[in-house]
Amino acid sequence: MARQGELLALHSYVLAATQALAEAEKRLLTALGQATTVGDNERAAEVRDLLGEDVARLREATAGLAEWLGGSAVNQ
Repeated sequence: MARQGELLALHSYVLAATQALAEAEKRLLTALGQATTVGDNERAAEVRDLLGEDVARLREATAGLAEWLGGSAVNQ
């Protein structure tokens, strides 16, 4: 029974982390949209590239957590 409780707690933490990553992605996409309105100078392009990389990393992390949640639900 304790193992089940520990797994539920872990799922809760992973779900909260996934939701936090999704919120961070939304904010980064908003920032990315704002960066595209900045003039076409070299610094704006650098910021857009950096934000694009950050969004990609967040999406990868979110996908990994979601995959783990889906897989662990099947294994129970």
